[in-house]
Amino acid sequence: MTNSSRSRKSKKEKWYENQTVILTLLGAAATIIAAVITILPQILEAAQKPDPTQTAIPITATMEMTATLPPTSTETAIAFTETVSPTPTATATLTPVSPPIGCLDRWQVVSSDPDLAETSGAGSCIIAGIPALGISASRTGINFGTNSFREQGVFGIATPLPIDATISLSVKLTVLTQGEFWVAISNDPSPENNMAIIALQSQNGEVRIYNKQTNTSVERYTWEQLLSNTNLGAGPPYSYDIKFTTNGNKVDQQIHFTNLPSQFVNLPKYLFLGYSKKSSLGSMTLQVEITDLIIELK
Repeated sequence: MTNSSRSRKSKKEKWYENQTVILTLLGAAATIIAAVITILPQILEAAQKPDPTQTAIPITATMEMTATLPPTSTETAIAFTETVSPTPTATATLTPVSPPIGCLDRWQVVSSDPDLAETSGAGSCIIAGIPALGISASRTGINFGTNSFREQGVFGIATPLPIDATISLSVKLTVLTQGEFWVAISNDPSPENNMAIIALQSQNGEVRIYNKQTNTSVERYTWEQLLSNTNLGAGPPYSYDIKFTTNGNKVDQQIHFTNLPSQFVNLPKYLFLGYSKKSSLGSMTLQVEITDLIIELK
């Protein structure tokens, strides 16, 4: 074979039959594989990372929920509830200022003779009356009625007064002999010291005013003097609309439309209703009714 024949034969050889070409291709492939292996972790990490636009919403929602969620501690939650919505304070039930006159449960018995101070009840009323003293409560008012009463002293009932008050009541006197009926403001339940007394007399509706002692009156008023600006009659029964106003130790007094001189009582704390029999001679007959009692805070 000639040289030209061999040259044409070599030109007909395939590229993959050329060792040099194969080695070159293998080297390039190895370089590419190595490069891929080098950057593969970064590709995987990028593939696993969440999209920033997707994580923004959960993060915002979490922050808002954290700001509005209630305390996780039970004690803290209770304290928070009590601060915002405190338990309502129960409204105190105040005792009415005016004592009842259909029942004497808020009255105290005053008697110079303790044996005559026994009380009796009726229904739900613990003290409905004091039988030995002729005192009884009814739907219309407090009644004082006794015949041939011979004991000497002061007898009646008393109720506490608030500081600085206005006291008004009506007294109807039908019969009174051998004694006086007292409407008094005093420092003690029994008005024998530190007191101002309006004393109704048995002589034709006359009224005497006592202050601090009862031996001598400080003022006297006939029934005719008290009738000014009223339509009351001249004879029994005698009706008296009485009003007291206390201001500290000062006590202003009024009967009907007649203003009586002001009196001074050391700490006026009680209203007394009852009668006094000063003499041991003779017996006392009494018929008096108390109505329209109102005690008000000024």
